[in-house]
Amino acid sequence: MARLPSARATAVFVAVLAAAWVADLGYFSHGYTAHWYQPIEGQRVLVDRTTEHRVVFPNVHRALSRYVQGWPSDRYGVPPELPVIDVVLRARIEIPGQDPMRLSANALSEATIWADGEPLGDRELAPGPHDLWIRWQGRPRAHRVARRSNTASFELTWKTHGGTDEVVPASALTPADGAGGRGMLWALAFLLAALFGAGVQYTGLTTSESSRRRRLGAVLALGLVVLGVGMRGYDYDVMPEYRENSDELFATWNGWSLLEDGSTRGWTAWAGEYSGRVEITNERAFGMPYVIISPYFEHPPLMHLLVGAAAQLGGAHHYMHAKLRHTRLVPIGLMAVATLLMVAVGRRLWPGSWSAWVGALLFNVVPSIVLQTRVIKEEDLLVPLLLGAVLFFLRWRDDGRRTRDLVGAAICVGLAPLAKVPAAAFIVGLAALFASQPRGFTAAARLLVISLGLASLLAVYAVVVDWDNFIYAQRLQSGRAIHWSLFSRYLHLSQINHNHVGRGWTQFLWVGYAVTVFGRGVRETAPITVPPLVYLVALSIGTGNWNFGWYIVQLYPFLCLGAGDFIVRQWRRPSLLGGLLLVGVMLFYSLNLLMDPQWAKNSSSWGELRLWVS
Repeated sequence: MARLPSARATAVFVAVLAAAWVADLGYFSHGYTAHWYQPIEGQRVLVDRTTEHRVVFPNVHRALSRYVQGWPSDRYGVPPELPVIDVVLRARIEIPGQDPMRLSANALSEATIWADGEPLGDRELAPGPHDLWIRWQGRPRAHRVARRSNTASFELTWKTHGGTDEVVPASALTPADGAGGRGMLWALAFLLAALFGAGVQYTGLTTSESSRRRRLGAVLALGLVVLGVGMRGYDYDVMPEYRENSDELFATWNGWSLLEDGSTRGWTAWAGEYSGRVEITNERAFGMPYVIISPYFEHPPLMHLLVGAAAQLGGAHHYMHAKLRHTRLVPIGLMAVATLLMVAVGRRLWPGSWSAWVGALLFNVVPSIVLQTRVIKEEDLLVPLLLGAVLFFLRWRDDGRRTRDLVGAAICVGLAPLAKVPAAAFIVGLAALFASQPRGFTAAARLLVISLGLASLLAVYAVVVDWDNFIYAQRLQSGRAIHWSLFSRYLHLSQINHNHVGRGWTQFLWVGYAVTVFGRGVRETAPITVPPLVYLVALSIGTGNWNFGWYIVQLYPFLCLGAGDFIVRQWRRPSLLGGLLLVGVMLFYSLNLLMDPQWAKNSSSWGELRLWVS
């Protein structure tokens, strides 16, 4: 006889659907139907259709993304300059209360409003529903400085007679063509409700406390994966903006070309150095100039192949046609795999503790990590490879030294240099871990043989394509200025691409990590210290005075695991120093996100803010 769902499983099922219902009512049911147009070949062409649930465009980024990611490249090619903004926003607006209200638009450059089929002009709208038609036009600037300035924006405001203008809330607007995304929302909601409900039901079928804890841990791990995908997936094709990190493009172009015809290509910052050695092409796309070289060896191709495949599956018939809305799904997927691996590693290190799940939670909610790890960079692939190698080592150490675990670790670190050359340091770090075990030198030697054999495929690739230019590119890459501040920058200088954001979070993670390492002992924590820190040394020396947000992406899972263990132990045995770190660094820095910057900079607000801080 089939067992009926338990009360807990039913409660979880209902809770997931209730959360979807709240999201539907509060977000997905509101906004504008948007039609994005562009003058092409003398005609006003419809480029894309979207539903804009956020009704304020505070800057140019989201509007520009709609054109760049929705552009029909197969029909019109890639435009050399930035598109103009020409969008029609349609919605049904509900005027509340008893008094008529006047609508207006704050727009760069201009906006025209029609209501109920007629130009709005100066007339007021009576309480009740009205059909809105708004045409917003703007002209973004292509200059690099424009990326940090407001070159296009739009917001709709209303006011009663004698009142002040207020931004029209999304709850007052219903998309004219129906709310986009609702079908997907409810499909996902029912799927997740069934999965989590079944997981909770399965957890309750055992009487063993260890089995129940293990099954509950699996359900929580699935929840963290869903959370991480949701956090990284929100606005993933908008921010970071496509102009912030052009490295995403050479990765995609190189991967697409390799899969298409076996050629290699990518843009370079050293075009003059390559003169006479390679084929050089000048391209311009969406206001950005690129000097493209072929063959291209400045980065190994493994990660490029993944994003190139995503571009081709997304319908790109030319390397310039690839879109971030397709290719950024690769790092988002890799971080989902990394979340599961973090939980597996943490469980092995600290059985019986919730440290693994807390660490994975940090990895999926700290904003600077979330934003940086949805950007396409070679480091994204190194994250699951290094975590996988550490997990295989722990399985080898704890489960009878099986050969398959040693081979698994060797494959993971052997593949790493095929994604990024300095990742060869992972081989050294893992070999050190194996060698540190009793009678572990033989295992370390076997790991070196297997991993170096795999890593040598990079040399084979170079020989097949162009060995001389491969060596030349590596020399260029390593010829950077160097200084003594190699390591301190990673301890305090947090970045998202080139933007200095997240210093407080990074400092908390490093200090929490250090507290765990010294609190639990260097030997116990060696699996999360030796490989990543050996890589950090190799990276610091190799990059010289260059520093970007993606350089330490592969360290974040280990920092989060250490900081997660610190939080769990602090919860169990509170201390003044630990509380100061949690509140004074992590919490206080995070609270900055809840304040309007303009309000915080106004001196009239400082008294209230000082009261809250105190």
